[in-house]
Amino acid sequence: MSNTIQLTLIRRGSSLSRINIDLAKQLHINVLNTLSVNSRFVAEYMIEHLHLPSNGTCSNIAIIGSGAIGSRVAYRLFRAKHKVNVYSPSLINPDESCRNKIRRQKGIGSSDIIVSMTPEQAVVNATHVILAIDADRVTSVNEQLSKEFFQIIPNGARLVSVTEFRVFADGALDIIIERVRQGQISARLDSHAFDINTIKDPPTELEAVSAAMTVPGCGEAMDQAALVVLANVVLEQSLKSPLAFVFDESKKNEEITVIGAGIMGIVTAFFLSENGYSVTIIDEHDRPNLENKLSQHEISYRGTTLDGCDARQASITETMPHALFYRIDSLRKFPLNNGGWKIIADQYTDQERAWVDRFSELAGYPELVVNLLNQFVSNLNRRGIELWDDIFQRYPQLVQDTIKNRRIIRVCSSSTLLNVVSSFQKKYHKNEDNLEILSRAQVLQQIPGIELKYGDAGGIEVPGFTVNHLKLCQNMIEYLEKNPNINFKWSTEVNSI
Repeated sequence: MSNTIQLTLIRRGSSLSRINIDLAKQLHINVLNTLSVNSRFVAEYMIEHLHLPSNGTCSNIAIIGSGAIGSRVAYRLFRAKHKVNVYSPSLINPDESCRNKIRRQKGIGSSDIIVSMTPEQAVVNATHVILAIDADRVTSVNEQLSKEFFQIIPNGARLVSVTEFRVFADGALDIIIERVRQGQISARLDSHAFDINTIKDPPTELEAVSAAMTVPGCGEAMDQAALVVLANVVLEQSLKSPLAFVFDESKKNEEITVIGAGIMGIVTAFFLSENGYSVTIIDEHDRPNLENKLSQHEISYRGTTLDGCDARQASITETMPHALFYRIDSLRKFPLNNGGWKIIADQYTDQERAWVDRFSELAGYPELVVNLLNQFVSNLNRRGIELWDDIFQRYPQLVQDTIKNRRIIRVCSSSTLLNVVSSFQKKYHKNEDNLEILSRAQVLQQIPGIELKYGDAGGIEVPGFTVNHLKLCQNMIEYLEKNPNINFKWSTEVNSI
């Protein structure tokens, strides 16, 4: 974030229509929003208020807009066997391969979902019409929905809109109101209160409300998103700031217990002890000895730090969460079965079960992950790498015989994948990170011992480091054991707190 920023405003929602962004920049105000986080709830709200026939009759659905809301509605109604016709400027790209790629990304790649070239074409035979247009993307009069568009909608059709009225051309709103008044169509217009208040003397049949965001769960999701945005702002402000160990005499009598002597517990104890606390570290296993080789059975019960080979890496895009449907039940899967987490199954309290359900829901939440969490995680990783570098410079004995590489090469199996990976990496790296695309020959030159598979195209070199983490843990344990304020209790179980 620029040092000139005096104030940050976080919009709890996606629309910025009521905020003068240009003026905000002049006043050194940073304006952020929670992009599309409400889309899942708004999509459900729109489908509910379409009043689709309950007897399973196939309806003709026209959807104007294929953003996070429109694409969700299109997918849901297509799966429900309705005939879906979508219009969106992003879907009429003259390049067919580009068009198909965009459709797949939006989840509406099926050839049975029809794409119209104009809004008017989409509604010609519609029984139900959805308007889900991002008003911020409508930048000219030519992109507005015309009066003719609303006149073409067939008699008897049901219109549901969550689009701001500024997307409608002059006189278009009057057409909607008059057609509702005459009983030609039914309509639910949902927008912010400023829009709703502009409707004078509305017919009783017109549903003019501001209620889409009141769907249960929507407010909670937007609150969560706003907190992520706030956390990212705070995190960005901490980038490039050095470690600050300030010894406080008053902390001499304070004692802290850390349960678990893996990398997280050891690093936590390190920070606490350097800040003057007395720390006891408890672990149920024997003191680690790098000379002893653990069996696979022993490794699976010694936690994440000792699991697998003696190698870990740190990079800007490490541990970015994936919003994929198969991760939704990750908490309920055993780690050796489909990549789940090790938890005590079937022993939740009601409160814990509610938390698990909420977490599982968010794990399959593309908007929250892609638009907000990924940026936060990349900044968290960047800050983590900075802190490790700071530690290694100030405590060289900790890093002795541990760091293997100061840059990481991500190898890709095809030129297409290399382009995808490069695009992803560039999104979360800065110019000073000096990303470098490497050919197959350059990868072999950089890592002479690597065995590339047939067809491997090359790679991309990114900032970060690789480390022998078991040796790092051993170094840190030996360092902490020399500190009189640190007490290790090995082979000690914790039964209760």
